[in-house]
Amino acid sequence: MPRKRDPKNNWMPPNTKLHQGWFVFYRQATKEYKKLCKANEPRWVLLKAYDDFINEASATFADCIKAYIDSTQFKQLATATQRNYLNAIATSENIEIAYTFGHMPPNDITPPDIQRFMDAWAVTPHKANTMLAVLTNIFNWNIARGHILIDNPCKTIKKYSSKQGGHYVSDADYFAFFDYLINNGYHAHAYAMALQYLCGARQQDVLRLLRNPPTNPDEKDSYLLERGIYIYQQKTGKRQVKLWNDDLLNIVQAALALRDSRYVICRKDGERYTRGGFNTIWNRQQRDAIEQGVISRRFGNHGMKRKAGSDIDGQSRRNFLGHKSTSISEIYNHTPDEVLSLKLPSKKHIKNGD
Repeated sequence: MPRKRDPKNNWMPPNTKLHQGWFVFYRQATKEYKKLCKANEPRWVLLKAYDDFINEASATFADCIKAYIDSTQFKQLATATQRNYLNAIATSENIEIAYTFGHMPPNDITPPDIQRFMDAWAVTPHKANTMLAVLTNIFNWNIARGHILIDNPCKTIKKYSSKQGGHYVSDADYFAFFDYLINNGYHAHAYAMALQYLCGARQQDVLRLLRNPPTNPDEKDSYLLERGIYIYQQKTGKRQVKLWNDDLLNIVQAALALRDSRYVICRKDGERYTRGGFNTIWNRQQRDAIEQGVISRRFGNHGMKRKAGSDIDGQSRRNFLGHKSTSISEIYNHTPDEVLSLKLPSKKHIKNGD
């Protein structure tokens, strides 16, 4: 069992600390604590109280979920991934992980239980696969620590195949909607749209883009550098520098000239756009542009990243988008690959009788 040191340089179990004369187990996510033993007790008493608490706390799968959320492994996930996992665990629907499995003893959960749960999400394959990933990680983490004594029931469950999302945004629609936004006074949205395309970046990374590096070097934001744009991908934790070219520099300079703010893309008051506020304006302008015949079909803001992934050469796509695997990058490719056709074989090497 890993240990960490308390202020007195004594070994302590994970997630424990001194509190008002007691060693307590502290759950950061919910701000709850459980008294384990008094601070003047020997360390073996603390360790036994901790192990007893952990074993008792794993009586149901809900307790295993809480233990995983408290873990360092979960906290090291990217912020966006943590949010997606928490949504999968407890969403607004009554078929999320906590509602379905939380009351069950973890050792009683079987592969058929997992499969039936997946089948309930079959209409949305992407969500179903996210649910399976979350369940797999919760089981693996708890099995490794002895909280669950069975093999991972998720091992035999296959992911659903999901179709490529969205559609390719044509060059004509891109320029038409960019000009439409400018003409209607939504310059920040137009420049954000261009930055997403030029950098192959997600919306949240562009909206967090700062003029200058943050004072805290650990702050997970994107900002301008002398040689380009430093982007910390909130979803994956990938760090990239998008080097300047003329188009990228012109868009950034135009955005900076709009108003004085610490953000490159900002509201009229200089504050950062929330995702919901930005998308409300985007969706309204998309609807109006369709009604006026400006663009041929609607496209989401994420369509800019798909367009970037489609327009860049296949050999460079994975590195440009910052994906861990080529298979993920190919999801963003909405254009057919161009390959050389064969030439007819030469007749010169054919001998008589062949």
